[in-house]
Amino acid sequence: MKTLRWILGALCWAQGWTATEPAPPTSGPLVELPEFVVKERADLPEPDPWLYTATPGLEVVSTASVRTTRGLLERLMLFDAALRLVWPLPAPGSDAGLQLVVCGRNGDFARFAEETKETAPLSGRVSLLLPGKPSVLVVDAYTKALPFASQNFIRLPLRQGIFPSREPEEEEELDPEMDWEDGSQTYVDLTRQLCREYVRHVLSRSTPRQAPWVEEGVAQIMSHGEVTRRSITFARLTPASELSPGDEGDFLVALKHQRLMPFGQFFAVGRDDAEVRNPIGSLWVHQAHAFAHLCFYGAKGKYRRGFELLARHASRGPVTEEIFRQCFGAGYREMENALDDYIAFPRFAYARLTLGKDEGLAPVVLPEPRPATTDEVGALVGGALLRAGRPEDALREWRLAYARGAKGAGLLTTLAAAESAAGREARALELSQKAVTAATKDPAPYLAVVRAQLAAAPAGPLSVPALRTALGVLFAARQNVPPAREIYLAIAQVWQRSAVPPRPGHLGVLHEGLGHFPDDVDLLTATAELEHLAGRDAEARALVERALGLPGSEARRNDLARLRAALHRTSLPPISP
Repeated sequence: MKTLRWILGALCWAQGWTATEPAPPTSGPLVELPEFVVKERADLPEPDPWLYTATPGLEVVSTASVRTTRGLLERLMLFDAALRLVWPLPAPGSDAGLQLVVCGRNGDFARFAEETKETAPLSGRVSLLLPGKPSVLVVDAYTKALPFASQNFIRLPLRQGIFPSREPEEEEELDPEMDWEDGSQTYVDLTRQLCREYVRHVLSRSTPRQAPWVEEGVAQIMSHGEVTRRSITFARLTPASELSPGDEGDFLVALKHQRLMPFGQFFAVGRDDAEVRNPIGSLWVHQAHAFAHLCFYGAKGKYRRGFELLARHASRGPVTEEIFRQCFGAGYREMENALDDYIAFPRFAYARLTLGKDEGLAPVVLPEPRPATTDEVGALVGGALLRAGRPEDALREWRLAYARGAKGAGLLTTLAAAESAAGREARALELSQKAVTAATKDPAPYLAVVRAQLAAAPAGPLSVPALRTALGVLFAARQNVPPAREIYLAIAQVWQRSAVPPRPGHLGVLHEGLGHFPDDVDLLTATAELEHLAGRDAEARALVERALGLPGSEARRNDLARLRAALHRTSLPPISP
């Protein structure tokens, strides 16, 4: 112990001496050390073990095992085949499609899931649907259970809707020391959550889009179905006696001892609210399931017509009790009581389709998942991060992919746009030019190059050399098949920024574009403005009259009316990405 005190004292004394004593003076000539130039790239972090597979309309990256990934996709494809048999859906790959990100390791899902303080203490999520074209679906294949008890185990006061003799003020308080038995976790049915999000993805393509409670009710009915190659069953409710400990079950179990959300509050829940984003254990989600099930499969179809009318109203605006009464012939309180009774004493029909031996759902054949390329990881994972509201993480993912050797035109174009947004215009131009070299028929890299060139050009009209450079890139893209309207619009925009007006011969390429896209109001307007600059007002007026005969936005029609009156120059919309 004495030795330890002596060492500590010596250290303290040395620290005090170095803090108070001046540094010794230097003397002698200044010695220059040799310069060292580092030419090697810094070590990159080890890439995540992403797998990749694709089928028409679906692209998948996964950090789960090959077996887990394949099993999850087979169940999703079987569910999709069942939906297509009972529900008219577009052919696979005929629309914007879906990108699926399967997170198979601890912490992977947290990279995409938005951090929020609104998450209810008794709810959670293992899936995330990010709308767009294409939609992105992120699922957590690692989490097997969530740290809260299912309603099978928690002892709650009985709902007043079933036993109205108890007054609200007499309701017993929840005991914090209550017996949770062995149900301290809720097990996750990942297949059900995946199917729920898939139905919501399908419904999101309807125009106008349905209200959240409509989408959720239909998604819950479908995702609680049972699908095999020989049979399809939807809307069958599972008795509590058939559930394993820790299973959440459907609304019959989840709402058995819960007071319903008042309908005024229920219809006001928005698509991005916590009740929708955290579906496991969500009272709102279970109530949407119960309400849709009652209207479609309960009460001998008594409420089906009312549900359809209310859904139509809800797709156009908010639901009020007056509108609700017009649809159902009853107010909120009456329907809440009817739903209470249905949960307590359900009487329902359900849909079952049995397929013959030669009519069964075809077995799903998927390409074997393989290690993903750097381009695939950058495009799908970076795109999902961006869609999830994490632009910094997305930019890092794209930069890592590029540093690891990604060369695809799509990724380079995306990274160029991100670098431009970050103010690194020189870098954006360099990446865009590399994307053009790698591109085939995609107009996006060419447009990115021109955007970067215009951003780097001095303010004011474009010089003749800058004009020629930009038009050279766009004319190269013009040779691609099929032709792209964005290229012709970009040619018009470049001419409008030019320091010299176009000659009539220069505008032949725009009339060529109108031959491909005769009803494009933006291209007609742009060409008319440039014809006026070229001194051909008669041609400009003819184009304006032609554009006014086509449907278009109110702002564009106002521009055309002003141009017809005075043929003044107006600004063009920015080049489309």
